[in-house]
Amino acid sequence: MQKPLILLADDHPEFRESIADILQRTNKYDVLQAENGEEALNMVANNPLIDALLLDYHMPGLTGLEVAERLNTLAPHIPVILISSYRGKPLGWVQEKAGFANITYAEKTAEDIVQAVEKSVYVAPAADIDPAVRNRLRDLDFVFASDSMRAVVHRAVLAAQSNLNILLTGETGTGKTLLARMIHALGPHPNAPFISFACSNYAANQQLFTSQVFGHTKSAFTSATVEKRSLFEEAGEGTLLLDEISEIPMEAQATLLAALDQKTYQRLGENLVRPIHCRIITATNRDLEDASRLREFRKDLMLRLRQEHIAIPPLRERLEDIPELVRLYLRQFSQQDNGRRLRIDPEAVAYLKRQQWTGNTRQRRSIVNRVADGTR
Repeated sequence: MQKPLILLADDHPEFRESIADILQRTNKYDVLQAENGEEALNMVANNPLIDALLLDYHMPGLTGLEVAERLNTLAPHIPVILISSYRGKPLGWVQEKAGFANITYAEKTAEDIVQAVEKSVYVAPAADIDPAVRNRLRDLDFVFASDSMRAVVHRAVLAAQSNLNILLTGETGTGKTLLARMIHALGPHPNAPFISFACSNYAANQQLFTSQVFGHTKSAFTSATVEKRSLFEEAGEGTLLLDEISEIPMEAQATLLAALDQKTYQRLGENLVRPIHCRIITATNRDLEDASRLREFRKDLMLRLRQEHIAIPPLRERLEDIPELVRLYLRQFSQQDNGRRLRIDPEAVAYLKRQQWTGNTRQRRSIVNRVADGTR
C-alpha cells in the first residue's frame, strides 16, 4: 500500500531534518522537504500525490499562513498543519483567512506534529466505517477487503460531504464509475439525478461536445432542429460524471474551465446565463500531468478538476479483494439465472489471485462467469 506523502516546509534545516526523520521512522509516511513557502507551492503544483502539508507559521518570505491562502486556489483538498509555538490568532480566524477549513495548528514538538499528521491523513479501517455507509456500499455492490481500497473508500466518504470537484483516476476497469456512483449516493442529494457522460464519444467534434454538455437552442447550428437541455440541467442538484475527461477537445476545455470557475454557463445560441448546481466528478485512465506537459490538456483546467483527487489502485495491487468480488459476481450471476446456486472451486479462486489482471475487474467478472459451476 502506498504511504501518505507529507510535504514539510521549514526554514530551519536541523528542525526540518529531525521532524522528517521522525515521521519516516514511523514507517507510515514518505516525506518531502522544502526550505521556504515558495518552494513548497512549486512542489505542490508539480506533485499531485502530496497528501498533507506541514508549514512553519513564521517562515521568512511567504509565511505558512500565506502559503495556506494560496493553496485555497491551487489545491484546497490538501490538509494543512501550521507549526507554531506561538499561535497568536485563533484557529477560526486562521481558517477564515486561508479560505478553507482543512487547516489546523501543531505545537513545535515532535509529539504534537506526529499526532496532527496522523489526524490529517488518517485512513479508517473497515470497522471504523459507519455501519450505515457500509450498508449503502453493499446496496451498490461496492465490495472490498484490501487496505488500499479502505483508503479509497475513506477518502471518497469524506469527499462526498464536500462540494469540491473530484477527479478519479485509475486504469480501465478499476471501478471509477462505480466509485462516482458511491460518492453521489453518500452525498447531500442522493435522490437527485446521476448523469454519466462519455467524453471520448465526442473527442473529434468540438461543437458536438459543447452542444451535448452545455445544451443548445433550436437553430443554434444547422442540425439543431430542437432545443436541448444541458447536462448541468439534467443533473440538477445531483452529480455529473464526465468520464474520459482527458479526451475532450482543446477548444472545449476553455469553455468548461470558465463554467467551473463561474459556476454558470450559457447554452449554444442564447445569451441567458444559467447557474450550475450539480457536483462535478471527472474520471480518466490517463495521467493528466503528462497530458498537460504534452499540451494536450490545460493545466489550469486540471487543477480546477482536481480539487479532490482519488486514485484507484489496479486489481493486481489489491489481490485481497478478489474473493469478495468473486462472491459478488456469483450472486449476480445466480440472480440472472433464476436463483440457481452457483459456486467456484477454491483452487480457481487461488488461481485468480495469481493473475496479473491487466483488464482489472471487468476481465475477472468475465472469467468468473465462465468458470462458475453450473453452466447456463
